[in-house]
Amino acid sequence: MDKLRQLEVFVAAADRMNFSGAARALGVSPAAVSAAIAALEASWGARLFDRTTRSVRLTDTGRALADRSRRILRELEKADTIASTASGQVHGNIKVSAPVSYGVRVLASLFADFLRHNPEVELDIDLSDRRVDLVGEGYDLAIRIGHQIAPGLVARRLAQQRLILCASPNYLARHGEPAVPDDLTRHSCLVFTPRLPSGKWTFTGPGGARRSVAVHGPMQSDNGEVLQQAARLGAGLTLTPHFLVDDALASGELIEVMPQWRSLSLGVYTVRIAGPRPSLRIGRLIEFLKASLAHPSTPLPRHRGEANG
Repeated sequence: MDKLRQLEVFVAAADRMNFSGAARALGVSPAAVSAAIAALEASWGARLFDRTTRSVRLTDTGRALADRSRRILRELEKADTIASTASGQVHGNIKVSAPVSYGVRVLASLFADFLRHNPEVELDIDLSDRRVDLVGEGYDLAIRIGHQIAPGLVARRLAQQRLILCASPNYLARHGEPAVPDDLTRHSCLVFTPRLPSGKWTFTGPGGARRSVAVHGPMQSDNGEVLQQAARLGAGLTLTPHFLVDDALASGELIEVMPQWRSLSLGVYTVRIAGPRPSLRIGRLIEFLKASLAHPSTPLPRHRGEANG
């Protein structure tokens, strides 16, 4: 963790007088907060907090350094604003975490386009499906897809991804097409495990009817690419975000089934640690992604019975 991140953690802990509260606000573990404070104490050669089993309070030195650290963070933000306003360009590095498949299929071209419009910015992109420690690992921003975002993080919704139930024409010719959710109990379902802790797929049908059904099948995975490839090859039905299968739906390799029964949509978010306003370069990237994803060019799904061509 670099010194600037350590200062942000120190100020968050000083403002709350609670390491666990600072950890929640920053979206990191209490151990990461303790490590950042310990690193600053070692670097400055001074104890910043007096700790007991029941309370945490600033030492006199800690109080003085907390005030100075707040001023430093404010001045850095002002300097960034002045430099960007004077030149009309934003500058500096942005370290971003994003899911692997979404990063490759959707974000890669957007990142390149952002750099074309902002040549003084450098992007450090890490593609990983794990939940990174934003503070401990030095990330400025993360892109996350899901129904909920951990408390304490500042989230901005960029877009929504509809989950589509689909299968290959070959699979449907051999096994028939489900018409209602209960039919899925008789089908081979390819299950994305992080999104299915309950073992059920949930749909909303005509008139707002809601139905959850337990599904089973020959494959489960924590990677959507694996499941959609298996679906293309006829291994079963999969419930997957649209971005993973839009090309296969357009070409007819996959067919959307039960289109009158809709599953939940997933939110696509930028998340950052709570605290001062994001720098202009980070704010500009967030706004660029928001605008770019607001009107995506997405092929229309192909439903059963439509002709190829």
